[in-house]
Amino acid sequence: MRRFWFMLALAATVAACTSSRYTIESANVQNANERAARYCGNQEATAQLEHVRQQDGRSVETYRCVAAD
Repeated sequence: MRRFWFMLALAATVAACTSSRYTIESANVQNANERAARYCGNQEATAQLEHVRQQDGRSVETYRCVAAD
C-alpha cells in the first residue's frame, strides 16, 4: 500500500512539472493569446487555451503551458 501512495505522489509531481497555468485578464483575446504564447514559450512550452470567462465586463482567459515534445 505504501508503494501505491509513493507512486501516486511521484506521478502527481511529474505531472505538475510538465505544465503550468497562466491566467490573463484582457479585453482583447488576440492580445491574451500573444501574451500566453510568449509566457509559455519562455518555458519551452506551447500555450493551450483552457477556458474563457467573463468578469466585471472583461474577458479572463486561462491557458495551460504544455511541454513541447
